[in-house]
Amino acid sequence: MSDGEVWISQAMHLTTTVKPLTSDIREERNQDFLQAGELKSKGLPIPEDLLATKLFANTPRPINSLPHFFRAGGYHIVSRTLADILRDFDLGETRLHPIEIYQFDRKTPVDGKFELLSIGERKHSFLPEFSEGARQTYGDDYDIWKLPGTVKEDMFSVSSAALSGPDLWMETPRLPRYFFLSGRLVEALKKAKINKSLLLHRCRVLAAN
Repeated sequence: MSDGEVWISQAMHLTTTVKPLTSDIREERNQDFLQAGELKSKGLPIPEDLLATKLFANTPRPINSLPHFFRAGGYHIVSRTLADILRDFDLGETRLHPIEIYQFDRKTPVDGKFELLSIGERKHSFLPEFSEGARQTYGDDYDIWKLPGTVKEDMFSVSSAALSGPDLWMETPRLPRYFFLSGRLVEALKKAKINKSLLLHRCRVLAAN
């Protein structure tokens, strides 16, 4: 019954998903890189001219493989396999852009095909008052929340509004550094056996009053 499910990903939040790579735009156009980061944190579309086109390893240690989702150089990167699955769903303003990844010598390509994921959709369905361990980041005056590091199924809640619209989105500004997926998208990821790198947990979906 995946059509009625919503899942939250910790992959944008946990440092375990960060890989030792730097981006061309960060080195060459740092102001544009900072602007892209601000848009990314808000869940807003990033113009193509503010996106990285190449990533380079930070250390001489060879990169033998990369997961289906990781963070590098200030961006979210997905494998071509994951990107192709995402394209089969409603992404709204979210975009995928090819990106080249190189070893430390900046000449040898890393094995595999990858794309930069720019999430450009937001919903307003997160329900902190029904989410275990959720607390306000900056005190009662700001409607910005953070979640506990240890997560289990059905800890967090969203309203039924999450079931409408795009299959991949953020809940900014209320809940930065997390993204959400529809049940049907997660079902496709599980079928392809590439869901684990997204660090997914099912949410409770509560009917609107």
